[in-house]
Amino acid sequence: GAVALKPAAVATSAGALTGLPLSQIDPQQVAEQLAADPWIEAARALRLPSGTLVVRVVEREAIARWQIGGRTDLIDPKGSRFAGAIEPGGPLPTVEGDSFDQGLLPSEALEILEAVAQHPSLTRDSNAIRLHLPGLETDAEGVLRGSTSGYVLEIGAEGPRALLGRRLLSQRVARLASLLDHDEDAIQAAALIDLRFADRAVLRT
Repeated sequence: GAVALKPAAVATSAGALTGLPLSQIDPQQVAEQLAADPWIEAARALRLPSGTLVVRVVEREAIARWQIGGRTDLIDPKGSRFAGAIEPGGPLPTVEGDSFDQGLLPSEALEILEAVAQHPSLTRDSNAIRLHLPGLETDAEGVLRGSTSGYVLEIGAEGPRALLGRRLLSQRVARLASLLDHDEDAIQAAALIDLRFADRAVLRT
């Protein structure tokens, strides 16, 4: 069931086992060595009496790339960063910006990414979707807070930027997808789409 990992890559990660007697191979050590690969979420190795070593891996799923602090990592469905090779992830949305916990994507951002994945009009080119996190600001009391600007979803390299705010995020993504389905030309011609109003979208050229 692995997508990003090929059998040969898994075999390589298991270590130099070729030619070793099965009795000298420690299945637990093989599993731990495999689990060191960022793309592997869990691994198990088992020695069979027939002289076969069976290895089973559960691949980590990547839902987006996160550009933060001058580097790009992958994000799993729980929002955790992992430093696996980028290329096997295939076409993925990009997230930009800082978070209070730089190892974990905010739950609101995960809600947006999940909503985007449900709408074909937004996922025709996953690489063209960029989600900008709200900036972090220090208030008058020196407390670090998220800025009031909210989340911004950018569609394509030259496409519009949709202001989602900080509330009702999945509903606003659905409204954006509906706008694209019904009037894509008008949406693509807009420089900015403000979706922070309850009953309308404001398009600014």
